[in-house]
Parts: sequence; C-alpha cells; structure tokens
Amino acid sequence: MLQLKYLVAVCALALTIGTANATTFDWSITGQYDNGSGTLVASGSGGALTVTSIAGTITTGSPFGPFAITGLLGPGGSYANLPVPGDNLLFYPAAPLVDSGGISFSTEGTIPGQMFMDIFFTGGQYFLLVSNAGANGITFSVSPEVSSTPLPTTLIMMLSGLGALAPLGWRKRSRATALAAA
Repeated sequence: MLQLKYLVAVCALALTIGTANATTFDWSITGQYDNGSGTLVASGSGGALTVTSIAGTITTGSPFGPFAITGLLGPGGSYANLPVPGDNLLFYPAAPLVDSGGISFSTEGTIPGQMFMDIFFTGGQYFLLVSNAGANGITFSVSPEVSSTPLPTTLIMMLSGLGALAPLGWRKRSRATALAAA
C-alpha cells in the first residue's frame, strides 16, 4: 500500500513538471540586404508563444555589421530613446509567425551608439526594422530544435513505470521461492 502512495506521488509530480513548456527554435532571415540566424526560446501553449530569449547574428547592407544580438527587449518600453514596437509573440506553427508588433532585440556592431532591431509582419510580408531607421522586406523562418536529451518528465514517467512493475516481479519471485521450498 505504501508503494502505491509513492507511485501516485511520483505521477503527480511528473504531471506538474510536464505543464512547463519552453521550446528552443532555430530562426533565420534572408533578404536582399539582410541575412541572419540564431536561436530563440519561447514558452506557452495554445497558439501564441512568448519569446523569452533570442541570440544570433544579423548582417545588413550596412558596412557596420555584422550585428550580434545582445538581448530581447521588453514590449512597450524604449531603447536608446526610441520606442520599442515588439510584443515578442511567436505564433508557431501558424502563419504568419509574428504579428505587426514583432520580436524586438538589442544589437551590438561597429556603429557608435545603441541599436535595436524588430522582426515583424504587416501587409502580407515580413520586415526587419533597424532602430526606426527603415524596414527591409525579408523571409523569416523558424523550426524547433530536436533534442536528444530526454526531458525531466520523461525520466520521471519512466521511473514511475518501472516502480509500478517492480512489485509484480517481486511477487512472482516470492511465489517461486515459496513453491520451491514446499
């Protein structure tokens, strides 16, 4: 009976851990003037995922690049005295992948001063905005990274399944021992 209580507790723990959902995506942009790639992490469920971090590099038609992405910018704020347009929502696997607010992030390159960029969708096309200076049309794509490392919930469920089978094996062994002794 005590083993059943442990099994129920482990299953309950696995279910609570399983509700946390963060996915790492590889992203890329290509355009006439702009190219870039990297990774982003988004969490949530039900269509709109909230981007929680982004990393990578973007090369623009400017001689000052490439630009290293230094961090995600929060929605509704400002950066270098400029309003940040992004709402940092990713709609995967639906199309379009971002809305008109887009995903905003800070960058570092050889241009003096601070810059931010925003990947957004409007008028049937994706764009890359560079610090409110101008937006160029791009192709934007994301794909989830495939991990060969099992999630903690997978391990917990596997161990709880083995824990459920262990008493059955013990019971068969004790019966076989009792029959051999008789």
